[in-house]
Amino acid sequence: MRIPVFVSCLLVSTTTLVSGAVEDPAQTLWFDSPAISWENQGLPIGNGTIGAMMLGTPDRGVLQFTVDSLWSGDANPGGGYKEAVNPDKPQDGAFGSFQNFGELRFEQKVGGNSGSSQVAVSSTRSPSNRNEGADKAADGNANSKWCVIHHGQTIDWLATLSSPTKVAKYHFVSASDVPGRDPFAWKLEGSNDGTVWTLLDERKNVEPMDQRGAKREYTIASPQSFLHYRFTFSPRPDVPHFQVADIIFHGVKFSDGAGGASQKYSRMLDIQRSRFTESWEADGVVYRREAIASFPRRVIGWRICANKPGAISGKLSFAGTHPNGEKVVVDANGIAIDGELANGLRYAGRVSLSNQGGKVRHGEDGVFVEGCDEILILLAADTNYVMDATKAWMNGDPAVIVDQRIKDATAMGWNSLTSEHEADYRGFYDRMKIDLGRSSDDVRQLPLNQRIQRYRADAKELPRPCLDPELEALLFQYGRYLLISCSREGTLPANLQGLWNNSNKPAWFADYHSNINIQMNYWLAETANLSELANPLFDMLLAGVPVYTEHTKAEHGDDVDGFVTRMSINPYGGSGWNWNIEGTAWLAQHFWEHYAYNRDKGFLAKQAWPWLSGVSKFWIAKLKELPNGKLVVPNVWSHEHGPHEDGTAHAQQLMWDLFGNTIQAAEILNIEPQLSAKLKDARERLYGPQIGYWGQLMEWMEEKPDLEKGNHRHTSHLFALHPGNQINRSTPEWLEGARVSLTKRGEVGDSRRSWTWAWRTALWARLGDAERAHGCVAGLLAHNMLDNLWTTHPPFQIDGNYGITNGICEMFLQSQSGVIELLPALPNHYPTGSVKGLRARGEVIVDLAWKDGALTMARLVSPIAQTVNVHVHGEAGIREVKLESNKPSQLK
Repeated sequence: MRIPVFVSCLLVSTTTLVSGAVEDPAQTLWFDSPAISWENQGLPIGNGTIGAMMLGTPDRGVLQFTVDSLWSGDANPGGGYKEAVNPDKPQDGAFGSFQNFGELRFEQKVGGNSGSSQVAVSSTRSPSNRNEGADKAADGNANSKWCVIHHGQTIDWLATLSSPTKVAKYHFVSASDVPGRDPFAWKLEGSNDGTVWTLLDERKNVEPMDQRGAKREYTIASPQSFLHYRFTFSPRPDVPHFQVADIIFHGVKFSDGAGGASQKYSRMLDIQRSRFTESWEADGVVYRREAIASFPRRVIGWRICANKPGAISGKLSFAGTHPNGEKVVVDANGIAIDGELANGLRYAGRVSLSNQGGKVRHGEDGVFVEGCDEILILLAADTNYVMDATKAWMNGDPAVIVDQRIKDATAMGWNSLTSEHEADYRGFYDRMKIDLGRSSDDVRQLPLNQRIQRYRADAKELPRPCLDPELEALLFQYGRYLLISCSREGTLPANLQGLWNNSNKPAWFADYHSNINIQMNYWLAETANLSELANPLFDMLLAGVPVYTEHTKAEHGDDVDGFVTRMSINPYGGSGWNWNIEGTAWLAQHFWEHYAYNRDKGFLAKQAWPWLSGVSKFWIAKLKELPNGKLVVPNVWSHEHGPHEDGTAHAQQLMWDLFGNTIQAAEILNIEPQLSAKLKDARERLYGPQIGYWGQLMEWMEEKPDLEKGNHRHTSHLFALHPGNQINRSTPEWLEGARVSLTKRGEVGDSRRSWTWAWRTALWARLGDAERAHGCVAGLLAHNMLDNLWTTHPPFQIDGNYGITNGICEMFLQSQSGVIELLPALPNHYPTGSVKGLRARGEVIVDLAWKDGALTMARLVSPIAQTVNVHVHGEAGIREVKLESNKPSQLK
């Protein structure tokens, strides 16, 4: 099939195809080296249904993907927190987990040959400085070295060859200094799919080499041909550094720069346009791969081209992760994948390949192309999951759906696909713009991994500087990019990994954790002007209510009203781990806040009220009365900290928030006055926040100094400060108690978690401490940031990416107490800048600009006529601002 738009690659200049530093570092994730490590180097694209990670080297493009609803497990009535033992074999009563669909691989011939000299290397461990990365162990230069400060942890080093190769021997070259840093103990493994690894050699207690620059050779007893080779080094315990000058595989030529520096290699994700691009030069030919994830068409488009006719040759293949339950067929239509998980969930994928020029041949194991000008690969994939318990969560044939999606997308061609995709995506993304200042020119030209490494090296401790304001702006917008890419109308909500997963047993099953994580995923939906993207959260929760209700009655008695869930939630209404019954109260806040921002009474009546009233009815009967008449939540946790006890601050604050929101909703809708009266009485009798002997906001009814003064990652007892509003400037004693508690929690040890930095950014912003709020932004970059700007718990967890965007919003705008606060926590690190498109409660959009730390412009607009209260930081009084419908009002 010929698509005229393909000729465009031949008309683009070499300079355009192979680029260095990007024009706008605040909108682009850019690298000058290939991607081997999924977690640390891959770049994500997504359309809500399909989440894909773009990986690979010049010789091999990899598109790893999954589908939002590809989940094992079931309604899990027993409540166990376990995956199915084998997702390909029937097993009732399993919580299940998010699954990996598989990979599309394009083995590409570069420069007219297989590119056998090309080797790409990587490590998930950050080097001791930016000039001592993993590539230095493959550059053939004994004067350079790869060096890592190991902190007592293992160090990995991965080499990916252009084709499977048998390696019988390898040797190390010692660096020119410090013998104790030489390799001490290690395992060498091989793999052809990057998932299943074979142990090839293992060494322990190896003495340092006698001379610096010396070589030491090792033999593999039973060599086999592998595409990937991985070292896992255990460091010498009494030396803080690990290093090696060169790692050499006999019979394998490592390229200069370990995979592309000499080839002008460039890899980037443009988050303003939602497009991935990869380009390099070999033998005078410039190659390019680019990919988009179209929501309107529900497909992934992957385009491969060059600036020379006939330069594209290679093989396209699919590697699945459920071989026992699926069938893969390659024919003239492309690649068809049809399968079924043990729980009965059916899934299907369709891959088409269109070419301009050259030849295409379909073999049993893939599609072969030869001498093409360029090719367009389209991917559609889905399951028969439906968000409906009455249909047992499954219905229909996914093959029919994906067949039609491929047909429609193929008829459009690349130009139309990308234009439609970009218009749809930018309809969300362009609602906000942020300018936090320009980074220095020497920083702007660095690849992203080196910019992040600079933060790791220079911003580890307080006070933390702002080393790269455009990187911080990029971090802000990246959270918005990720939510647009994974939470769209008709899809499941963002889970612990958003929409991206390369494992059938991901950490915590990539589930929906209800004690902070799923909530943090959606804070930014309202504050960062992406309100519609919260709908998948509401849809999934409401669909699960019949199952939640059934399980609640089974656990708490048939006469109980309402519903609650366990800690972890899956898409089938199932929940697992412990009974986090107060978690549903926290989730209730999201229903209310969605109304508070949008003023949509239809949503309040049809979606919010069933959840608010259902959870409130459970709790009004569950509270325990103390001898003094106060009401407490019995036997609950201060997640994930300390024992289960009555009346934890966390649970009490959640009840205050839940009852208050439900009361307001009932009054607005003029319904259920008896329930509202009960809730008012109970709310007035709730045991409230208490101040302890050292000035802290107490976490439990009885003080526990050892726990309260520890560096625990959770700050559950500060819910009332953020995201709640029970603690505010009208409660100065509690506000100060929250400040004391948060200060004592510290920013060391267990406190250094990706989502922890994000929550504390918002907490410090609510306290009005701009510098501590910014310190958490910088702390996240310094301590819990992977090279691809994904946040790590560890391991990778996406809530930090989403949460930090909201935290930054809280620094510029707050509206939780009925007043729109402008620049309530503006740090000195952003002396001049602007933010456009912030959202305040009451359906108000706010644009702000400032210079030398002082507000210079504020513009408010609302689709409804209303009068709002506005406070400008630093001013004594509150302004009344009258807004006319859809007419911007600028403060003077």
